[in-house]
Amino acid sequence: MIRPVDAHTCKRIRQRQEIRTLTQAQRESFFHAIRYLQSGPKPTRYDKQVPRLSQRFVERHYHARVSAHGWPWFLTWHRAFIREFEASLQEVDPDIMLPYWDWSYDSQAPELSPVFRSGWFGGNGRPSDGCVADGHFASWRPAYPEPHCLRRKWNQGDTISAFHPPETLEVLVRNATHFEQFRTKLEAPTHGQVHNSIGGDMPSMYSPNEYVRWCIVPGKENACTIGGD
Repeated sequence: MIRPVDAHTCKRIRQRQEIRTLTQAQRESFFHAIRYLQSGPKPTRYDKQVPRLSQRFVERHYHARVSAHGWPWFLTWHRAFIREFEASLQEVDPDIMLPYWDWSYDSQAPELSPVFRSGWFGGNGRPSDGCVADGHFASWRPAYPEPHCLRRKWNQGDTISAFHPPETLEVLVRNATHFEQFRTKLEAPTHGQVHNSIGGDMPSMYSPNEYVRWCIVPGKENACTIGGD
């Protein structure tokens, strides 16, 4: 159970930033932390920690596909999930905070978002096989459910269909009369649309293979940990 938190008891309160507001150095540190876990002679540190890092995250998301989705704890489950991933990155660089992607800025032309730049996460997958050929993780081969290239397949070919605009999201928040109504509208038509439109690994329950996936849940950490210790 998540305990209530008095923020004044936290020794260090840190805020997650929208990824495009990071400095170049901060973004490179974030990308480096992920690549570091995958580098060096085999078996790499990443390989040794597969049960604790990537594969465990992917397996857990897959096996929790029923219990963690479509229920009131969708948001809290995913908050704990991304916090654990963030903590793993902080083992490499304690100054890292997991950035988020506020896709509402790019809602009408998502494919033009900077997150898909070749110097960031890379763009669409190749037409022939869907494999991502540019970006920091072009050579990344996810191990789960079986070794394969990182895949994306935008739902409009060379473009991505528009996401819900900010105005729609504002109406969603304003008109929700209870939490379950808010959660339902947030999870399926909005959150789910981003997964499905990017395609490839993203629509599957193996979506933690896709590093963009870790950044699509906007949020700010307002406690020292999930439990507030």
